[in-house]
Amino acid sequence: MAINFPSSPTTGQIYVDPTTAIAWVFNGTAWDSSFVRSNYVNQTFTASSGQTTFTVAGGYLPGLVYVFRNGVQLTNTSDFTATDGSTVVLVNGATQDDTVLVQGATTFSVANAITVTGGGQALAPVGGTVLRASTPFIENAATVSSDYTISASQNAMSAGPITINAGITVTVPSGSVWTVV
Repeated sequence: MAINFPSSPTTGQIYVDPTTAIAWVFNGTAWDSSFVRSNYVNQTFTASSGQTTFTVAGGYLPGLVYVFRNGVQLTNTSDFTATDGSTVVLVNGATQDDTVLVQGATTFSVANAITVTGGGQALAPVGGTVLRASTPFIENAATVSSDYTISASQNAMSAGPITINAGITVTVPSGSVWTVV
C-alpha cells in the first residue's frame, strides 16, 4: 500500500499515516519514520466561545507542532503561538464548539536500553540491537552464542527464527517474557 505524503513538504513537517498511525517527519530530503507513536501528540479540543489557550497533555516540541481549526491548518506565529512546550495560543479567539487539533512531536527519553556489565560488551548477546534513525529497521542476530539472562521484571523481544547454540542458556526469570516474532 502506498503512503500519500504531502507534496512540497518543509523540513520538520510531520505526517501521520492514517492507516498505520506511524508518524513520519520530512528531514529536508526524504520522509523519515524514526518517530514512534509514543513520541507523537495528536490531541483534539472542542473550544468554548472566545477560547484562545489550549493545554496539550504531555506537551510538544516547539517548532514541531501543527494546529488545525475546523480542519484548516493554521500558520505558526500568524494564527497561533506554540513556544512553551505545553500550550497553544490562538491569535483570534475560537467560536463556540470549534474543533482545534494539535499534532506534533513530543519529548521522550531512553533509559537503560542496554545495561552493559562485565567486560563492557556493547552488544547484547541475544542479538545486539542496531537502530538506525535513517531506516525503519531494527536488526538482531539470528543466533544466541553466549549465555544470556533477561533482567528481572523486564521483557525481551527478538525477530526470529532464533537459534540457540549447543550448551548456551537463555534465562527468562519469573515475571519476565521473551517473545520471538
